[in-house]
Amino acid sequence: MKKVIILLLVVMIGIVIFPVFLPKSTHEEAEYIYEANPKKVYDYFNNLKKMSQWFGWSGDDIETNAQFSTPAEGVGAYFKWSHENGEGGSVTITDAKENQFVGYNLSFGEEKGNTSEAIFQVLDDGKVKVIWTFDSAEVSYPFQVYAFFMRRSIKKNLQEGLEKLDELIKKEQAENGGDVQARAIREVREPAHKLFGVMQTTDANDESEYRTAVGEALGMVESYLIDENSVSPTQINGDVVYFLKRNASENNFVAGFFTEANVPQKEGMQYVEIPAYKCLTITVNNNTEDIKKAYQDLEKYAQEKGFYTLQSSWQIIREDQVQIYIPLGQ
Repeated sequence: MKKVIILLLVVMIGIVIFPVFLPKSTHEEAEYIYEANPKKVYDYFNNLKKMSQWFGWSGDDIETNAQFSTPAEGVGAYFKWSHENGEGGSVTITDAKENQFVGYNLSFGEEKGNTSEAIFQVLDDGKVKVIWTFDSAEVSYPFQVYAFFMRRSIKKNLQEGLEKLDELIKKEQAENGGDVQARAIREVREPAHKLFGVMQTTDANDESEYRTAVGEALGMVESYLIDENSVSPTQINGDVVYFLKRNASENNFVAGFFTEANVPQKEGMQYVEIPAYKCLTITVNNNTEDIKKAYQDLEKYAQEKGFYTLQSSWQIIREDQVQIYIPLGQ
């Protein structure tokens, strides 16, 4: 009996002392290699709406309220959720550099101060390696025990998320015939369009500023049309960016939607009538390099054909692809 009591005391002391030697925070990471365009992979981490297609920050519980920021990509973007039991959380992008890294701040209920980072490495063979990390906030004694036993679950979730993303990318590539490279330039006759949107001016050399401005404008216009004026989603087409001026120093454009609906012009929003034109058009990947090259190819094609291109142009954005139109003068 005495031995049993001594053994129980040793076990109890061990249980009490064990957490003291455990780390106060948890660091886990997983990695995966993708056969895909680096920008495509990066966008799935930098856009929280796209990220929600393959990773559930809020767990398996049913969300009673899910809210994305507008725009849902880039530094400052957030996703908030809550469950039927009243608990919720949020994820916010705190830092990002295209094709290099995206940093997040995470809150789960009362547990705040967790961070995560996705690091992108383009390998010599053109594949993209992603290292995805998670660091928990520091916890006090004796909660290190719970964090210690959660490590394996956290790593598993990260790894399964990366694998699910690979499945999603491969599915998209199969449906689209692989990544869209510069397709054949076509000459088309475009009918007149009525665009409703927000005019913006951004630095031509700041891609982040441009994409943030476009995202914010599209979010405001969509909300105004659908939520405030009950315009049916079937009555709007886009997303459209109409460039009044696009040069080496600045972008002057209207971002919005083609629509036949008639709503009052709200301050900061306007209609733009685009006449019927003969245009040159091309569809490419929605990334800076491919779009820049597409404009060069369109201008070169026009010169070879003896066409005169107008200063204006427009883009119709469809997820990872963008269709560019440059109108031709007489």
